[in-house]
Amino acid sequence: MNNLKTVHPVSVTRQHEAMIPNLLSRLDDDTPILSLNKWGRTFRPRTLTVCDILEVIKLNAAYTKIPYDNGSYGAVICIDVLDKLPQPQLMVDEIYRVTTEDPLIYVEVPFLQPYDHTSNSYYRYTPRGLEYIMRPFEMIDFGIFNGPGSTMHWVSRIFHSLLFDREGDLKSLHELAGSPNYLEATQIFGMDLSYLKGADDFLTQKEHAVCISCSFYGIFNKGSTMLTDSTDTSNDTSTAEDTNNVGGKEGSEELDAKYELRPAPEPTEIPGQPGTEGR
Repeated sequence: MNNLKTVHPVSVTRQHEAMIPNLLSRLDDDTPILSLNKWGRTFRPRTLTVCDILEVIKLNAAYTKIPYDNGSYGAVICIDVLDKLPQPQLMVDEIYRVTTEDPLIYVEVPFLQPYDHTSNSYYRYTPRGLEYIMRPFEMIDFGIFNGPGSTMHWVSRIFHSLLFDREGDLKSLHELAGSPNYLEATQIFGMDLSYLKGADDFLTQKEHAVCISCSFYGIFNKGSTMLTDSTDTSNDTSTAEDTNNVGGKEGSEELDAKYELRPAPEPTEIPGQPGTEGR
């Protein structure tokens, strides 16, 4: 098995690799940028700060906030985060809090992507689901990231590999390492069926491709108002003292005191534990 080629389940094209650099090129050179994921790209903006928020939460489950001050960043990159949080709306609210008045937000989420039992995977998002979870913002662009070919490749390699899998249930799936026969089969069928991924090059432009795509991206900025629900506020009796809690979020002073938020640092890599110095 060690001699087998590792085949990624989804297509990774030059267009995908260029998407983030092209997006960030719209920004001024001095715009602070926050990535909520590990940054594995050779392209690295001068003003980039990397905060692996999933690692932050993993090491300190009680700390579910982005550890920076209000309005610190003009752009946020959020890839494969919202599906791995039990309460993703809290993270969306945090993104809203740490961004400036006119930010650029890039989000990627899975749709028809097989369940990954090796990670804390909670959700999948339809196009409407992505727009809804990001409702504090205005969606200015939406598209397919990994298309129907990636979906078919990922599902097909698992489907064929099940013939070589052991019997078990959800508990054994979560607690035991994958059976060697199954893992080897996924690599073999991954290579054999890799041609399916190539279909993404032309199928993603089709009208109904969105119905069976593997993952989506959305680009957002702040609209004129922050929407939290469809509640009728015509009879709202809140006072001026309540305005710091717009959208159900605490005011900046309360957040500062409660979470010891700090200003954005010099661009750096942030270790998983909040409050430590950057690498």
